[in-house]
Amino acid sequence: MKKDLRVIKTDRNIRGSFLRLLKEKNFESITVQNILDEALINRTTFYSHFSSKYELAEKISADLLEKFDEALRIRFESGDKGGDLYDQLDEIGRILREDREAILVMWNVHAENIHLYDDMSSHLEERVAGILRDKNPFQTELAISILMTMLRSILKEDNMSAAELHDEVIQFFEENLAR
Repeated sequence: MKKDLRVIKTDRNIRGSFLRLLKEKNFESITVQNILDEALINRTTFYSHFSSKYELAEKISADLLEKFDEALRIRFESGDKGGDLYDQLDEIGRILREDREAILVMWNVHAENIHLYDDMSSHLEERVAGILRDKNPFQTELAISILMTMLRSILKEDNMSAAELHDEVIQFFEENLAR
C-alpha cells in the first residue's frame, strides 16, 4: 500500500525541523512545542506521526544506522573489495555525505535508547572484526576510536581523505606524545 504524499511530506518536515533545532539546542532542552513551532504544525499532527520527541529521535537514529549498515555492507561484503581500509572509509563517507548533517547532530543526542555514535562504532567493529581478529582489546578499541574520529572528520570536511587523516594522526602522536 502506497503512503499518502502528504504524510510523507509532513514526516520529512517534522524530522527536518527537529534536526534544525538540534543544531541550535541540546536534545534535553528541545520540547515538542519547539518542534511544532519550527515545523509549523499542530500537536495533533505531530502525535499522529510520533508519540514523543524520544520516538522521533529513535526513528531518525534507526534510519541513519540502517544507512550506515548499508554503506558498510556495500563496502565490506561486495565482491569488489576495492582498496585498503582507508579507501573503504572514504567510500563510506561518500555514501553517507547526503545525511552528514543529520548524522553529526544525532551523534550528540544521548538518551536511554538513542546513542547513534556508539551504535555506529559497534557496527563498524563487527564489520572489521576479521581484520582486527589478532589484536588485543586495547588495539581493537583504539582502532575503532580512530576510524570513527576519521569518519567524523570526513563527514565534516570534504577535503581530507582517510589516508591523509591517518598521516595527521601519526604525525600528531610522533610530535606530541612520543617523547
